[in-house]
Amino acid sequence: MKEIFSWITLRDEFVFEGSLEALNEKLRFQNNKKFRVEWTNAHQFKFLAKFSFGTMAVFGFPNIVDGIKGYASLAEKTESKVEVKLKTKVRIELIVSGVLFLLLTLFGYIKKEVFLLNNHYIFLVALIWFWFVYRVQEQLLFNKLKKYLQTQKLPS
Repeated sequence: MKEIFSWITLRDEFVFEGSLEALNEKLRFQNNKKFRVEWTNAHQFKFLAKFSFGTMAVFGFPNIVDGIKGYASLAEKTESKVEVKLKTKVRIELIVSGVLFLLLTLFGYIKKEVFLLNNHYIFLVALIWFWFVYRVQEQLLFNKLKKYLQTQKLPS
């Protein structure tokens, strides 16, 4: 099961040249317009794209849909190097599309309903579409964070 989720989710890692405090300060005082950061503790944070294509924006319900996001965990390697591990989680849209595809396929074969058998592929196409669109945007978000942390100067 873990192999399936590793194929669905995205993972990356890199080394930040600086201390953990410098990384925290850089992100806390960020001037970046392309993503925002929400700290969960001193060694983990969630980073979110400020704009995403194809995700629902539910106003008034900020915890239901965050859009494109990633999770980072930090581990100090030395006093001047911090390992940053990035990952995504399985998106609810992929789960819903996958379950609907499986249910329609199952009901179509049980009932031998031509309509269900002919139209259940819509959910398969939706599943592949969601996965592709989200994967591209998640990779772009990972690249934005990595570029920001590896090239920006600390605030003065």
